[in-house]
Parts: sequence; structure tokens; C-alpha cells
Amino acid sequence: MNDAESPLSCTIRPTKYLSIGESMFHSGCGVIEILFPNMRPIDIEKISFVNNYTAALSIKMKIAKSASNQTGHTWVTGLKNYQLMPKPHCETGSQSYFHLMSSDFCKQPNEVCALRFILRQPSPNWKTFTLEEIYVHAKKTKDPTNENPKWLESVENLSASEMKPRDQAELKGLPDTEQVSEKMQEILQLAEKTVLSAPNVELGRFDIDGSYEINLLSYT
Repeated sequence: MNDAESPLSCTIRPTKYLSIGESMFHSGCGVIEILFPNMRPIDIEKISFVNNYTAALSIKMKIAKSASNQTGHTWVTGLKNYQLMPKPHCETGSQSYFHLMSSDFCKQPNEVCALRFILRQPSPNWKTFTLEEIYVHAKKTKDPTNENPKWLESVENLSASEMKPRDQAELKGLPDTEQVSEKMQEILQLAEKTVLSAPNVELGRFDIDGSYEINLLSYT
């Protein structure tokens, strides 16, 4: 499983239902908080979960203000009244599996520090409702170790007539990047085969085919 498919490590708090004081009544509203401890703000690609009799879902996102050169965080609405059960009084969709992509959000889920799921179930037929098996997936980030230098990328996109003398001098004598990549792959494969085929038996310093070569021994 690659990084794009692996869910993020997060803390999911139990569902809290809206109440007034200690009185018990069917408010039809619950909240699930999702925290990402010890992590930088993330860009969310997908959220998946299994419904458990929740009729509609709204998502609040805690966004870092670093993008706007401000400190702190702000809460914004990322998803509003997303329908999970077409008819709250019926079973349809009550235990279905859902995928929410970043394109489903009314605001792109970038630089997210925490999530707050607001669950709604107006029907009194269901005493409890929640979401289960919640997984959050981040957008795949580029591996900086595999990136070409910026000057090389910019020059590679130019034609010969568009290149400046300095650009031509920098590229003069350099091999094609694709050929270099292919050669490196071949070298790595050969190195791996060499390691796998290396014998596990340790040879003695003067031991040749189980016997000693007299000419290799020294006398004192």
C-alpha cells in the first residue's frame, strides 16, 4: 500500500450528542472531533466512513492561517448538509459506505489542523446515530529527492532557439536525463542481484577449496 492509499494517524473522539443540562431528549444532532496530533497542517484528498443511521453530515475544518501570513487558526465550513440517508425515516443509506473526495467540499480541505463532523438525524425512529470506520487520506506529496533541479527543468522546456548562451553552456556535455535514469536503474538492479547471490560461507585467509596452499603460508 503506497502513501496515497494509507490513512493518516489521527485521534477520533466519541460522538457527543446535543443536550440541555442533564435532561435526555432526542436532539437529532451529534458531533465527532478528529485531531491530528504531532502533525503539520495537511491537505486532505479523501475521507471514508461507514454510516450508522446518520441522515446528513456537515464538516467544519480548523485551518491554519499561515497561507494568509497570519498566526493562529480559524474554523470554516468544508461540507454542508451532505445527504447520507435520502429518507431519514427509512433504512436506505443507513449503513452504507461513503467516500468524500476533496472535490465534494465547498472549500478545498487544505492546511487542515482538525475536523469537526456535525451529524444530523431528525427522525425519532433511531435512538442513536454515528459514523464508524472513519479514515482520512492526505494528498500525495512529491518526493523532493526525485525532483530535478529547477534550473534544469526550466531549461529543458526551452527549444534550442530560445536558449540563452548561458543555458546552452550549462547543458553542454550533459547526458539525457531519461538515459541517466535508465542506467541508474540497471546499476541498482545489478547491485541487488550481487547482494542476493553473495555466498554466506566465510572463507579462511589461506583456505582454498577446503585445503591450505603451502605457498601462502609463511614460516618464522
